[in-house]
Amino acid sequence: MVKRSLDIILYKISIFNLLTFRKNNNFIKNNKVTFNYSTKISPEYNKQDNNSYYLHPYYITGFVDAEGCFTTSIFIDERRVTKWQVKPIFKISLHNKDRKILEALQRTWGVGNIHKHGKDSIEFRVSSIKNLKVIINHFDQYPLITKKLADYLLFKQSIVLIEKKEHLTMEGLLKLVGIKSTLNWGLSDKLKQSFSNIIPAERPEVKLSEIKDIRWLVGFVEGEGCFLVVIQKSKSNKKTYKFKIYNYST
Repeated sequence: MVKRSLDIILYKISIFNLLTFRKNNNFIKNNKVTFNYSTKISPEYNKQDNNSYYLHPYYITGFVDAEGCFTTSIFIDERRVTKWQVKPIFKISLHNKDRKILEALQRTWGVGNIHKHGKDSIEFRVSSIKNLKVIINHFDQYPLITKKLADYLLFKQSIVLIEKKEHLTMEGLLKLVGIKSTLNWGLSDKLKQSFSNIIPAERPEVKLSEIKDIRWLVGFVEGEGCFLVVIQKSKSNKKTYKFKIYNYST
């Protein structure tokens, strides 16, 4: 959040400087080009009286469409009748400098833990069924609109099976492995060897739907957007430079 906001400020400054450069070099005449630093969209945070921040629900959905992960961990546990344990997980991994946004998400939902994930990264994670229901309630009301919606729908299927205790039976476990094989990157090599005859679950077909709130777009760009200024020598004139400004999402 902090880094992306700084990127936007620097991006605006770059545009302003470029326009000033062009104006001073007679590329802009009669002062017809204006640059406005203000925006009517202020959106990612709703500030509270206690000086803490809570995220707007559509901002959260946009950000999760960009950065979120719905997965199921399946690992050996000899204590179980099936010898396997299943744990559904929702997580977001970010660089350490973006910790504030994960803290705001944790504060808004009232669930989840933040822990060190790597040398320079941290992770927000929710894994208990009780707390995952908070996540499910959110996305049922404020749906994802990218292909990640398919992962969410498969993830919900896993939650339903686990709530029914079907994961404690071999038949239910096989269903969950079938779902996991279609979820995200599929099965690990170890799970493929252990469940070689698994039948993959059908992946839901998802078509990109309309953006219902501009705050979704702000959240998505916060996660996937890139503000870039390119300076390169002009091919037509070696004594001059060309400026290119890009704003895109991956």
